[in-house]
Amino acid sequence: MYDAREEQPGWDQVGFSPAPGKEWRPVDTNFTVVARLGSQGMPPIEAVRELPALSVTRVNLSYTPTLCAASVPEGQPATVACPGSIINAVTFVSFGLPNGSCTAGVHRGTCGTTDNLTAAVASICVGQESCSVTCVGRVPPPYPNGQCTLTNAPGGATKLFVEGEPCGPVKKQTALTVACKPLPPDLPRYKYVYDFGQEFAGVVRLTLPPGTPTGTRATLKHAEALAHPPLAPADGSVYMGNLFWANPVDVYIAKGGTAPEVYEPSFTYHGFRYVELLLEPPDASMVGQRRSQSTGPPEPGLASVVGVNLRSSVGEVSNEARSASL
Repeated sequence: MYDAREEQPGWDQVGFSPAPGKEWRPVDTNFTVVARLGSQGMPPIEAVRELPALSVTRVNLSYTPTLCAASVPEGQPATVACPGSIINAVTFVSFGLPNGSCTAGVHRGTCGTTDNLTAAVASICVGQESCSVTCVGRVPPPYPNGQCTLTNAPGGATKLFVEGEPCGPVKKQTALTVACKPLPPDLPRYKYVYDFGQEFAGVVRLTLPPGTPTGTRATLKHAEALAHPPLAPADGSVYMGNLFWANPVDVYIAKGGTAPEVYEPSFTYHGFRYVELLLEPPDASMVGQRRSQSTGPPEPGLASVVGVNLRSSVGEVSNEARSASL
């Protein structure tokens, strides 16, 4: 993430001296694996060419919440979500033989977990955009009880043990319902997908027009393919499921003003054909809270995103000429 609001005049010049209270300090990454940086005799990186996007597609954003998951088989995740907002309350959780449906309402059946599980799920899920609960019955020794695994949006899982073995040796189900905070009035309606027509290694240069509100958050996702069945709905969004542990996402927070803002990431590069741009209004990361401004960012155009092809800067060592083209 690059927050342009933190820039100080002359910060990129030799001899820069930060203002009092703005001194530079090491970043606490809080990583489990400590990165050790060292010099290597690698060739520098150079920009080979710029690639204009061939097209840009406006993709509608959906904020339809999933407030209920009922009759979820044992071992499968019961997932709820509040897109654009946060979970405000967990209204019901049961692992056992719950009755009802999401349409008619769910309630405890002949057997199931106690309210302790509801409280535990609430402690993990409230305040998150999404949450899932996966419950199984008796697990192998030394654990004689059932077990529920709770996963919230930021990642990580918390395992909770159910009191005893609910309902005995029968096929059980999980039911989960939540309530969402009301949606803020100034959520973005669209995201924009740029197609460069070819895959290449590099970054993109983003240009925001004059008058972009201070604190506007621009998120750039890089991908090799668009979402497609059976892996995801073909809604025009980028597909990142094939990237495994890679996270090719760049984030820029605008400083605002009367001049255009240009952002080109440093110290990174990606392999991609498509770029998905999401522009969120100031403080949009504070979902479910009051925004400091209600003016949204201007709509981007085709020229707002330009590809920059990068490669190692190495000299030519040989060449080949043919009398006929291949």
